[in-house]
Amino acid sequence: MSEPEHEPSVGGRPRRSDWQEAFLENFSTHGVQAWACRSVNVSPDTVKRERERDADFSARFDEAFETSTAVQERRLVQWATAGIPTEKTIETTITKVIPKLTTDAQGNPVTVNMTTTTTTTTTTRGVDLDVAALIFLLKSRRPEVYRERVSVEQSGVDGGPIRYEMTEKEVRAADQEISRLMDELAPRREAKATRGA
Repeated sequence: MSEPEHEPSVGGRPRRSDWQEAFLENFSTHGVQAWACRSVNVSPDTVKRERERDADFSARFDEAFETSTAVQERRLVQWATAGIPTEKTIETTITKVIPKLTTDAQGNPVTVNMTTTTTTTTTTRGVDLDVAALIFLLKSRRPEVYRERVSVEQSGVDGGPIRYEMTEKEVRAADQEISRLMDELAPRREAKATRGA
């Protein structure tokens, strides 16, 4: 009897040798770990533990991540420069009621409503430029030009320095806190000094 190619699954979960390759293939294509985990029925915690346990798997995980990043970068450049191909289909249905004068079985004139329905399908193909993708691309490639800058400046009266005056009570409280902290740190400094000697 020959050996099975894969270890049997336990409780519906695939064994280590069964899921790694499929996981890495999915992850390198899409770059979303949760999707790749779902595709092979393992949890993100399982992947994390396996990366910590197996250096080879960890290296292949990193390689799959880099591959998926390159795929996403290519898509971003395409969307930002050539646009996203679109196809829009509109189906229009027009129903017309046309009165028609006719006669009944006794020869009396009667009006009969005739209904006609026309359905038209129109497909429009085009390209939508992704402005957000273009902005993101420019920010990542030329951050010195396109990144968002925030500058906060504070000043006192008439643009001078900010002045803070403490009351005598606040000064005493600050002195007491400094003394307390120095007393608290003294044993640590002494221990460090004796270790260094």
